Amino acid sequence: MGISAVDLQERLSSDPELIIKVMIALGFDEEKIVYHKNKGMITSTRPENGADNKMGFILYTDTTRYMFTTRNGSGNLFSLVMDMKNVDFPTALNLISKWIGYKGSDYVHIIHPFGGFYRKLTQNEDILDTDLPIYDETNLPDVSAGCSKLFLDDGISCKVQEMFGDRFCHEDNAILIPIRNSKGDLVGIKARNNEKNPENGMRYWAYLPFQKTHVVYGLNVNYRQIIEKNAIVVLEAEKSVQQAYDFDCKIAVATMGHNISSVQAKIIKSLMTKKIILAYDEGISEEEIREQAKKLVIDLPFFKNEVYYIYGGMIKDSKNSPTDCGKEEFQKLLKNNLVRLDCGKSE
Repeated sequence: MGISAVDLQERLSSDPELIIKVMIALGFDEEKIVYHKNKGMITSTRPENGADNKMGFILYTDTTRYMFTTRNGSGNLFSLVMDMKNVDFPTALNLISKWIGYKGSDYVHIIHPFGGFYRKLTQNEDILDTDLPIYDETNLPDVSAGCSKLFLDDGISCKVQEMFGDRFCHEDNAILIPIRNSKGDLVGIKARNNEKNPENGMRYWAYLPFQKTHVVYGLNVNYRQIIEKNAIVVLEAEKSVQQAYDFDCKIAVATMGHNISSVQAKIIKSLMTKKIILAYDEGISEEEIREQAKKLVIDLPFFKNEVYYIYGGMIKDSKNSPTDCGKEEFQKLLKNNLVRLDCGKSE
């Protein structure tokens, strides 16, 4: 059974009692937890001994976002568990699930790589990333194979390649990019020809097949920063996410193409970030970018987000990603070429 952050978010935000269960498990004093139904929030003293400010902690139930009012600290319930228990994102999901009695979806993971792979996926077009078949980690070559000079020349250090688990396959002369779901499980591997301009014209292929429309690449690595910054940058390619990470933009993810699927939109919107920036490659029309950006709009009585997109500012016909030219150029694009959906140029 797959434990999905999207499902957990929906369950928690629809039932404040479940949120309170998590707070109690984290050490909040049950007698000092107050649910304000009309305001849609839960207040409490901070969890440490001696805290006495009744409004020291505020959590908004519809988004599960919290803030400490008497010290620095904000995020959502998942990041709170990560911080207070000093655990990673997948472990936080498991802890919350245990505390509220959630056992995951009913979809059964298929461990073996091929036999019937696509047939099993197409049985349910709405399955989330945590419901995809999982590959064994042994499908990845050993890390001792080294990092890619091609990626290094493109602004991705060996350290960052290692962070994202990139491997090198000498047999195929290819860079292997592990595709992981939001929990960090291996759900596919993408290969990139190590030649800058391969003779056969094939740059990318699926080394192990996966359903890219069901995965938001990079979320497992950048989740905490996305929640802390309350913002997310949505790029096209996995390489772009790694480039961004290398110049300290750690709120980026990729949709692995310039069409956002319904599942990807659901995953991105479930993060409930105030700001979403669509940063697609040069050469895509503004009309098409706007159509994709509209898929990320949240307009609810209790929460409305701001959706932006980058348009223009890159070398015409270059097909560059906004991250291809480094940090300074990316910052210029954010300053000079950021458009707010339906609101014109950003200030």
